[in-house]
Amino acid sequence: MLHRIKSELRRIYYFLLGLRQQGYKTHWILFYHAPKLALSRFYAKLARKINGKLINPIINRNLIHQFHKSHHEELGQHFYLIVMPGVLHFLVPCLKLIPKKIPLFLLFNGTKEWEIQYLNKHFPDIPGLKLKTLPASSLAHGDIITLLLKSNSKNFGILDHDLYLFDDKVFSNLEFEKDECLLAIYAEQSEKTSLVYPHTCFLFFNVSLISSVMSRYKIDATLYKKVPPRLKDKLSNIGLTDGVYLKDYHNFFDTLNLILAMAFTEKLQVRYIDLKDPLKTIHVGGTSMGQHITKDLSDIYIRLCFLEYINDPILFKQYSYWYKRFKNSAEIVPLMTKTPQVMHLLDSINILMLQLRERNNKLL
Repeated sequence: MLHRIKSELRRIYYFLLGLRQQGYKTHWILFYHAPKLALSRFYAKLARKINGKLINPIINRNLIHQFHKSHHEELGQHFYLIVMPGVLHFLVPCLKLIPKKIPLFLLFNGTKEWEIQYLNKHFPDIPGLKLKTLPASSLAHGDIITLLLKSNSKNFGILDHDLYLFDDKVFSNLEFEKDECLLAIYAEQSEKTSLVYPHTCFLFFNVSLISSVMSRYKIDATLYKKVPPRLKDKLSNIGLTDGVYLKDYHNFFDTLNLILAMAFTEKLQVRYIDLKDPLKTIHVGGTSMGQHITKDLSDIYIRLCFLEYINDPILFKQYSYWYKRFKNSAEIVPLMTKTPQVMHLLDSINILMLQLRERNNKLL
């Protein structure tokens, strides 16, 4: 209990600090922005439960079944990209890097109508499906992965909207060896258990193996705050016991993590695609999480860098709420505390922007 209180107080402190750095007055933060944020989070949490438990299995499953029927020739070796609201400035350069030969589907998840129309105009050859949700809400990432796993009989992949693949060879070997349940590009290792697990920004699923794990243990890809009692003994065999989870920094099983853990108990493998040049595959990460009012200077800087790179007046206007207190990204840099993490971030984004511009120049 004490740990949770300290964690919440720390979160409030950084929320206040971030807004103060942007020029917001304390009284406006406490009496307007904080209550508005709390109400918004309450609605989002409630809406996601309804979206996941009712709308997804009843309506969206039928929608995606019909969508697949219309694109049956493209299924197998295909990828999905989930489009959240407010991310087009990250998504546009991401889409331009994906080879046209790769069958790609966009899944609009709470995406605003103008954003869908924008993508239809600029990427008319990429099919998209608007998933049903309550107004001003979206489906949890795990609910969508569950929907896809239950709706596909052929293997498929998922990509993040802020993943930049400069090397086409990432897509060159999507065939599975025996006992391989997933292909991925990024790995992380737990210090507590030594288990190695993949990041979800790029995954390619061996549907038959993953689906069999889901069916056998009656689990899905959603977040699990508690371990189902029937699974505790098997999980303890790989060190996941007594509050130990796949990710050391979580006290729950994150998206897809319980399926992965049960796959590991059966000796199923994840193969990591060999990246000979790590700089040719860059994942920004965390760009669709939270609301604009919770973003710190680093987040705003990254968003402005991408908006300036695309240089589209429509996106500048529609996304002005992200950066309305700043004229450009250069204006933010002097305000940022130059910690090692911030300096690494600045270097990484500069490298990414340089690569995007070089790639764009080659195509012109």
